[in-house]
Amino acid sequence: MYREKFSHFLSEADKEEPLALRRPRMLGGVIYGFLAGIAFGLTVGTVNALLFPDLPIMIEWVPTITTGVILGFVLALIGALTGWFAERIVAISIGAVATAIVGLGVQLFVVGVGAIGILMLLVLSLPVSVTCLPIALALRWMSDRHVRILEEVEQPLKRVGWIGLLVLGALVLGILPGTFRRMGIREERSARLVHAALQMAPTDPEQAKILPVNTMPGLKEHLGQPYKLKVTPSKISSVGYDVHVLFEDGFAMTCVTVAYLPTPYMRSCVPGAEITLPK
Repeated sequence: MYREKFSHFLSEADKEEPLALRRPRMLGGVIYGFLAGIAFGLTVGTVNALLFPDLPIMIEWVPTITTGVILGFVLALIGALTGWFAERIVAISIGAVATAIVGLGVQLFVVGVGAIGILMLLVLSLPVSVTCLPIALALRWMSDRHVRILEEVEQPLKRVGWIGLLVLGALVLGILPGTFRRMGIREERSARLVHAALQMAPTDPEQAKILPVNTMPGLKEHLGQPYKLKVTPSKISSVGYDVHVLFEDGFAMTCVTVAYLPTPYMRSCVPGAEITLPK
């Protein structure tokens, strides 16, 4: 039954535009969508370490690569969708709506809002799709250019050069929005507060007072050793951040900062990589 319906759908679609003409365009959307998704995922996971080289920001490679691959496949599907429709306006509109639905769906799944999330998804998908139009537009444009290059450019070197420019464009399409996921000023100053205290505590008694050097087992012995920082929204402060400090030998502590500007302050530090809230 479903196979017959699918065959009928393909037959009707072939009458509108032959599948042989759709396939190269869809393939271009898949290629450039996948590259853009990979670039976005890798940029989000590494942007803080790259933009703040003076801070030992941790890069979690496994989640970063996993996220990049997943986003790559998602944008590949959206790229194929934008390449399927013959009419550009229809293709871009449907691609933007699909991008919005996927983005909102992921956010609502993470938050875990339950059944009401479906209603929110439907209500917000159209206005959010407006912000996704540039992504769908770029994917369709690159798909069309991909087909045009294959059809009109005969010299192999020129063809490779033009395709290379499209690949570069897909990477830029992913990298640029990824850079907006950098730390905000409050996160940055919270990280710098903890980093400065750890760096200066061995020689500065005033900085040592900020950290629980004499009360946290193992902390004094780890001062001066290499470590990485990870900043996340605080679990116990609505205006603060949890700065996770992870040393190379596995020792870890988490400091809660209250991020009032211009100068945040450290509320407390506890042993361990995470703060456990009482049940």
